[in-house]
Amino acid sequence: MSEELNDMQEFAIEEEEKEQIEVVDPLDKLVEHDFNSDEEINLDESYEMIQQIERINTEAKSNEAENVIDDISGVYMDKKYKEKLDKSIDSVKAFIKKHDVNSDLVKNADDSEKTRLFAIGSFLNKNIGHLINELKFSITLTREEYKMIQSTLERKLSYDGNDVFNIIELNEKYLKEWKQLDKSLPKQVPSFVVDIDIKNVVMMYHFLQKHTVKGIGSEFYTFATVLQKIADTNKLYNAYSVIKQRLDIDFNIWTGAMDEIGAQIPQEELETFGENPVQGTVS
Repeated sequence: MSEELNDMQEFAIEEEEKEQIEVVDPLDKLVEHDFNSDEEINLDESYEMIQQIERINTEAKSNEAENVIDDISGVYMDKKYKEKLDKSIDSVKAFIKKHDVNSDLVKNADDSEKTRLFAIGSFLNKNIGHLINELKFSITLTREEYKMIQSTLERKLSYDGNDVFNIIELNEKYLKEWKQLDKSLPKQVPSFVVDIDIKNVVMMYHFLQKHTVKGIGSEFYTFATVLQKIADTNKLYNAYSVIKQRLDIDFNIWTGAMDEIGAQIPQEELETFGENPVQGTVS
């Protein structure tokens, strides 16, 4: 009886291994396909598979972005500005839903009204991009963190011709103000809040990442916490950018549908509605 059970188990294991060996990942099959051969791929199956992967990835990125915003926006973003940005995003979603091309509201509209609907929707969508690119953060710095930033940027780094105007802008717009704030506060105050926009966050990181520290002492950990706070603000910017990209996809689909039913949409609007000019963000 024991031998029979062992034989059955071995047989089951062999069958399981055989089944596993015979399973072929359709994605691997597509990637490894020899397109020089006469064998054709299944276009419908391959296309649907790629679309499904895109949907899963987009959904995962969106969920991750929303989690980042929920987790740390309260630490770094002005409450009123966040409410304004979130409301603007919700407004565009509601606008697209309300003016679905299959709705009676749009079906009964003439071509001129459809064109005006597009113009309004385009403005609302572009305004979100503007709000994201103008993000301003409020970062709490300890006195040690501020002194590290100040001494590094003012005395320890060198600037070439590519950097000079960026450090001037950072200094004139923010660093001088931070210095005055630091001097005005009593020495016993352990920390204070500084404001900075996303462009200058990127610039500050660009400069600070050139700085080096020796060993793993207090200076090292102060440096690390400064870089972490900069990274957090950038995570917020990237999170909102992901949400904007997904909204752009929805808006692009709506735009294409409006174009098909008679809205007069300028070609340059179709090419530039989703532009996002801020570059060089911290990864």
